Formats: sequence, C-alpha cells, structure tokens
Amino acid sequence: RMSGALFASSSSAEWAKALARYGEALAQKNPALPGLNGKLESLRAVLQERAAAGDGAYLTRQELLDLFEWKMNRGKRRPLAKKVASNSDKLVKECSAALFKVLDAEKKSPATEQTVRDVAKAAAPLMGVGPATATVLAFAYRPDLMCFMSDEAMQACGLVPLAYTVPRLVEFHSQLAERAADLNMPISDCEKALFAVETLERGGKTKKRPSHSKHSTKKTQVSNAIDADAAADDDDDDTGLSKRKAPDLAD
Repeated sequence: RMSGALFASSSSAEWAKALARYGEALAQKNPALPGLNGKLESLRAVLQERAAAGDGAYLTRQELLDLFEWKMNRGKRRPLAKKVASNSDKLVKECSAALFKVLDAEKKSPATEQTVRDVAKAAAPLMGVGPATATVLAFAYRPDLMCFMSDEAMQACGLVPLAYTVPRLVEFHSQLAERAADLNMPISDCEKALFAVETLERGGKTKKRPSHSKHSTKKTQVSNAIDADAAADDDDDDTGLSKRKAPDLAD
C-alpha cells in the first residue's frame, strides 16, 4: 500500500508531491467532491468571521448537514442523514459552539490528546455524530489542530481493522500529529496527502472489508474482535457518543 509507504517516509518532498494531488483525488473519488470541498472552505471562512465577531464560532443545523454531506462523499456512505437532520438548530449551535471553544483554548498545534477527547465529548449529544464526524467539525474550523479521521489515513497508519471509537481517534491523532511535527507540516495536510495516495492507488473506489468465511460455524476470539470493529464501522456515528460510547471517554 503506497499510503503506508508514504506514512513511513520522512521525505518532505514526497509528502508535498502527494498533497499536490489532493484535488485530483477528490475528483476521482466523487465528481461532486470538489464542489463540496469548496463549500467547506467557504464555511470555514464564515466560522472564522463569527469567532472574530466576539460571540464565538458555531454551526447552524443546515451547516452541520452540509458538513455531513461532505463526510459521506469523502468517506463511506451510511444511512445516517435522518439522524443528523433530527438535531434541532438550538442543539447544533450549542454543541458546535462548545466544540469550537475547546479548540480555541488549545495552545499547541496539532492539538493535544486531551483536546481531541474533549472535542468528541462536546459533539456527543448530537444524534448521528460520533468521533469521526466530530473530527469533520474540528477540521472545518481549525485544520491546524485536527484532521478528518478518514479510513484512508487510518489504514496508512496501520490502524486496522477500522474502528470509530474515542480511543482509536486518539491513537490515530497521536500518530499523525507525531508525523506532522517531524515533517513540519499541518496535520490536515498530512491526512490529505495520505488520502490522495490511497484514493488514486485504488482508482477512487472505497475498498471493502474482506467478508468472513461462510464455512465457519464457530467464531474464534479473533473473528469476534473483527466483528466488533465491523459493527463499530457500520454503526459509526449512529447515536450520540454520550449514549453509546461514554465508556471510551475514560480510556
């Protein structure tokens, strides 16, 4: 896997070359992505304007839905739109404002592990918003502090089977933050470079997880562990973190 080779590389030139192909990778993954990405960047400017106005940054319900659409096209589609849409504008504004305040208080770049945990916790009351979607909100506001928790970047870091829990988010962020510091490169640019290499290598298609053997009548402990991660994958952002994944906050 080329993305894994890039992650192991300490060559700034190789990373820059991969990052330069990010736009190409977006278009190959989904023709709608370049436009959605432009919309995300416009929203980032709006958030920064709100923050500069003194009242603090926040999202409206529609803006959350727009970010969710970006995530579904940038990553894997899941039938969660109705749950995300069920959040009230008031709740979205309150939770997003709390999440952005956590980022505003961060003094280090990339963000510390505690900040990453606090970001996931702030997003927890929102239906359909789990750790992965919480990173989209953080990335939309402060790409210098956090990046999107993408499958492509997690695979490049060797974090497989894929899981979307707070401990896995912290592990992912920690590994990518360390690499970003070594390269003197924004953490979000590192993720974009890994996404570009992985996406272009496989022709823009999302790689499916291998299915388990149909001939097995009894699951081993290892297969049970894989199934648990697969369930977390399918159930990604299915409910508020405070309801479904509260124990992870203590890990």
